[in-house]
Amino acid sequence: MLWPQYVQAGGAPPIPAFWDALYPQGYWNVVLEKASRRRLDPFLVLAIIREESAFAPQAVSPAGARGLMQVMPFTATRLAGAHGLPPPGAGASLEEPRYNIALGTAELADLLAEFKGDLVPALAAYNAGPHHVRRWIQERGYAGPEEFVEEIPFDETRTYVKRVLGTFGRYRALYAATAPSSNVQGPPSTVTNEASGAGGR
Repeated sequence: MLWPQYVQAGGAPPIPAFWDALYPQGYWNVVLEKASRRRLDPFLVLAIIREESAFAPQAVSPAGARGLMQVMPFTATRLAGAHGLPPPGAGASLEEPRYNIALGTAELADLLAEFKGDLVPALAAYNAGPHHVRRWIQERGYAGPEEFVEEIPFDETRTYVKRVLGTFGRYRALYAATAPSSNVQGPPSTVTNEASGAGGR
C-alpha cells in the first residue's frame, strides 16, 4: 500500500517531499544510463541501492562489500574482466558511484539472464551468491517466486528479497508514470505486499 496509516488528518496524503525523502532518486542520471545499457528497470536499481547502502557511496559491509550497490572486490574483478571494465584499484574505485553502478548493474543483468528474468531468485543470488540459489533450486525445485521467497533458508536473504521487491514497487508507483519506459516487469504483487511489513536487513 502506497499511503500507510500515517497519512495527514482528513485523509490527505503527505506532501510530495515526504516521499522524495523516503524514496530518493539519488544518482538518477547514472542509474538511468547504466540500467538502460543492461536493459534493466532503473527503479529496480534504485531499490537495490536504497536497501544495500542507503545511497552512501562509501558504505562498507561487515563482509567487505563496498559502495552504492555493495559489490565485493573479488566480484568486481570478475565482472570487470567479463564486461570490459577496468579492474578495481587500476584507477577505478568501488566507492566511485559511476563505476560501482556499472559493476552492480552488470552483475544484476547477469543474474537475471541466468534465472530467465525472474526477479526473486536473481535478487536472492545478488545477496547470497548464485551458488546458494542454484543449490536451493536443485534440492527443492522451483514452484514460483512466492513459494521460493518463503523457502529461502537464510533469514537475511529472505528479508532482503522482500524489502527490495517492496521498495521497487514503491519506486514504480511514485515515479514510473513520468519516467522513461522500463524493460523489466514490476515485482510479483503478493511478494511486494508482504514486503511492506518486512523488517530491517
